Amino acid sequence: MQEYPKEYIFPLEGEDHILAQVAVSPLKDKFLAEVQLVQKESRKIIKHLGSIYDAESEEEALDQGVSLLGTYLRS
Repeated sequence: MQEYPKEYIFPLEGEDHILAQVAVSPLKDKFLAEVQLVQKESRKIIKHLGSIYDAESEEEALDQGVSLLGTYLRS
């Protein structure tokens, strides 16, 4: 059995103390991705960027979460 949530961490260019995190978890028969900015050392959430519901697979949830992160970073 896989352990959830699976946390994917992405460094942010020019940010020494902040990371981007996409956390993927099962939600009923689908998957959920939560996208947030966290402190590098403590992993405390600084800003919740959004959630993706109803992804058909773990991979789709991660892809959509990364897309949401990219949209935030480009804005």
